[in-house]
Amino acid sequence: MNFLKLLPITAIGLLASGCNEADTSPFDVNLGSIQGVPIIYVQSTVDDAILNSFKVNRGNCRGSIIYQMPATFTYGAELKIYAHGCNVRELHVDTNKGSFTYTFP
Repeated sequence: MNFLKLLPITAIGLLASGCNEADTSPFDVNLGSIQGVPIIYVQSTVDDAILNSFKVNRGNCRGSIIYQMPATFTYGAELKIYAHGCNVRELHVDTNKGSFTYTFP
């Protein structure tokens, strides 16, 4: 009888343990511009985040950075991607924590 009472609690515990940080992006991403040039700001929200590669607008926009890839970040570190001549709609990143896509209105 006690087993049946513990079953729902055990099930909830197992479901919760399936959630992990791998499902959460290691970066905050914002879009801005300076003198008409779109700039994508990529800021780390974790320690030891590695940005392996990125694509702007599914590879249809060549974004430029001043860092070599892969780029390693500590918490709060930021990278700027300059997207000259592009109307930025999407950024896709491949990281050591997984792949993530960000969209902009």
